[in-house]
Amino acid sequence: MALGHPVVAVVNCMLVALSLLALVGLRYPVKMLPVLLFESAWKLIWLGAVALPLWLGDGMDHATREVAGAALWVVIIIAVVPWHFASGSTWPLPASAGDHRPEPVVHMEIEALTAIDAQR
Repeated sequence: MALGHPVVAVVNCMLVALSLLALVGLRYPVKMLPVLLFESAWKLIWLGAVALPLWLGDGMDHATREVAGAALWVVIIIAVVPWHFASGSTWPLPASAGDHRPEPVVHMEIEALTAIDAQR
């Protein structure tokens, strides 16, 4: 299977990998939120900066129409993005959220065993 020019092959492979990760994101949208946001962003930017001007100027060729049609599937990704997390109110976590993490269970067990040994 020939992928053409090496740069085009790299771009195609990266887009396939990103699309596969975005499909996983349809099942796990919170865990894959950065991937979903990136996938949405580049498609919306391409549609607005490349496809829309060509479409308005009647300069859209067949290949561009095919890419635009594929990029328009971004509406599915936009529909599953958990926007309450993406809004910034809960994601990314504020810096102070890391200050109040619970102690790992192992440390608590060691402290409890140390206290028991001290009582003996």
